[in-house]
Amino acid sequence: MLDSYIIYLPKSKKSVSITNKSIQRFKKIYGTSPIKWEGVDRYDVWQKYIDSGFKLKHRKRFTNIDAEIATFFSHLSLWKKCVELNKNILILEHDAWVDKKIDENL
Repeated sequence: MLDSYIIYLPKSKKSVSITNKSIQRFKKIYGTSPIKWEGVDRYDVWQKYIDSGFKLKHRKRFTNIDAEIATFFSHLSLWKKCVELNKNILILEHDAWVDKKIDENL
């Protein structure tokens, strides 16, 4: 099984609750739990964005820009982790719900 990470927002009771349910389901299917990974929330995203040096060319194309950029940075942190580990990882959102084992050759 790939190393698995589940992105959640610890400041959000809803995200924590859904994450815990997703982890229980994942453990039932795989016998192991994904690692909780703290995501970037929309309230802290702008400082992260400023510090990152990223530039947006088409801001108007976003519908919920705070949340969408926060999602990007949450995933980016795990993409960097993947490179650091030098191996494939499975990245899940807090509401991931597995019904059966996922093919590792995605």
